[in-house]
Amino acid sequence: MKRRENEQMRTNREMKEILKGLIKVPEKVKILSLNSMTADQILDTFPKYKAQLDVIFRELCSEPKVTGYNGINHFSVIELIDDVKQLKMMHKLGEIYETDHDGVSMYPMLFANALMPGWLVYIFKDKYNLTFSEAVTHLDKQRQYKQYLSVEDNL
Repeated sequence: MKRRENEQMRTNREMKEILKGLIKVPEKVKILSLNSMTADQILDTFPKYKAQLDVIFRELCSEPKVTGYNGINHFSVIELIDDVKQLKMMHKLGEIYETDHDGVSMYPMLFANALMPGWLVYIFKDKYNLTFSEAVTHLDKQRQYKQYLSVEDNL
């Protein structure tokens, strides 16, 4: 019985080493977020970025399915702020861009995959003094690095 346990432990160690070899280690990046901002602080930035968001809205509002914009989507920014703040942002976008306020959005994919992510990237880039492109690149590397850390923790 003891021999069998030792063999299993050895096999587990070997498998762990094989798995580590298969996992591509992404570039280590500083994890940045917008969690220090309150929902009101985030919402108060809307006027600053409205012109840019209007451009995105006009460009995509007639698209039947919106999966992202300029290399970003909901998954790019999902961890920058908590769900409550995201919902408040979505509500604000509905107030601005919906003509019929019956509670059913005509643009949920546009809001979730383009407008809200775009708005968050604009806030992020200004907070951390980055260009839009640098912010998108950092967020992508950050997401990959965080995924790697969560996988590494489970090995």
